[in-house]
Amino acid sequence: MRFGNEWRFVGIVFGLAITAGGALISGFDIGGLLFAVSPLAAALTVRALGRLDSGSLDLRFKWQPGWYGIALGLYPVATCLVVSGGVLVGTIELGQSATSDFILVTLGTRLVPGLVLAACEEIGWRGYLTPALSVRGMSRIANHLTVGLVWTVWRVPLLLGANGDTTLGFAPLFLLGNLALAVILGEMRLRAGTIWPVILTRGIGIALTYVVLDRSFFLRPDTIWFAPRPDGLVMAMILALTAWVVTRVPASTSVGKLVPGPWGGDDDDDTEFPGISA
Repeated sequence: MRFGNEWRFVGIVFGLAITAGGALISGFDIGGLLFAVSPLAAALTVRALGRLDSGSLDLRFKWQPGWYGIALGLYPVATCLVVSGGVLVGTIELGQSATSDFILVTLGTRLVPGLVLAACEEIGWRGYLTPALSVRGMSRIANHLTVGLVWTVWRVPLLLGANGDTTLGFAPLFLLGNLALAVILGEMRLRAGTIWPVILTRGIGIALTYVVLDRSFFLRPDTIWFAPRPDGLVMAMILALTAWVVTRVPASTSVGKLVPGPWGGDDDDDTEFPGISA
């Protein structure tokens, strides 16, 4: 397997992320916007260079009800389980805004901006890089873990720029949660043959973040065990279990090329997978 254009994408997106983090540290809020659009900008830059030897930035819609069902339910169900668990064991105490009205209104107003942010990010990561590595012949699990690791490191300049070094103590859980989520989203992209369930998943997750980060939602939050974030221990375990389950779904094939099996080789399913072109 040879590496090429996909690593140019990684270089560009890292350069933009470091620039954005520096801007945030220097007090320039525009750094947040630059960071948000960096994966999309990197993918479009690679495409503009006319070197699409791998990855197609295929944005076609394909109806896959099972994967859209997972997209709609993943974050809401996982968040409900985590918060309910924290309340039951007494490590979480809900506040005055933890009402159905507040949740629905916040989701309604934040969903569209969340989908836009998700698209800017996921068109680069799962829309370009995941199919690019698949076309190179990388096994699915190796593909997702590679993208997940790069995706996690890419976030570090934003965390440092926004929070200083206060998040570094959660690095192991942050990595674990992101790798599990990367497997789920990567499988969703390759198996569904379209990027849109991935964007829907992330958009709902971003909208839910505004719910649980509201200062009056928790009187007493749990920052480790039952934190409703990928770096919460219970949330990371839920994501890891979900990742294991979705890798058991029978795989499909790409146009003219089998999607590599979970650990290498090819799967036997002969369903057409239109989302990758060399």
